[in-house]
Amino acid sequence: LEDQARANRFGAVPMLEQMAAQRDPAGTMGPAVVRALGRLEQPEAAERAARFALAANPNMDPMSRVMLAGALVEARRPDLARELTFPLAMDPR
Repeated sequence: LEDQARANRFGAVPMLEQMAAQRDPAGTMGPAVVRALGRLEQPEAAERAARFALAANPNMDPMSRVMLAGALVEARRPDLARELTFPLAMDPR
């Protein structure tokens, strides 16, 4: 899909966003989609995909949140990355 989006094929970016919005127990799909959208220079779509991933996976484990935050930084969305990781920094564990 990333190649299709790069070729400006209609619907590829929304399809990537839909992939991020799926339940993902491993926590890898959201970060992968956000990174792909970042490489495609689609920072707004990357942020939407991250929000979709969070909504679909409300109990995302800390490592997955860190991976998602890293992908957001790469996609030039550091504010949302900070928002994702701030609660982790406050956790005393």
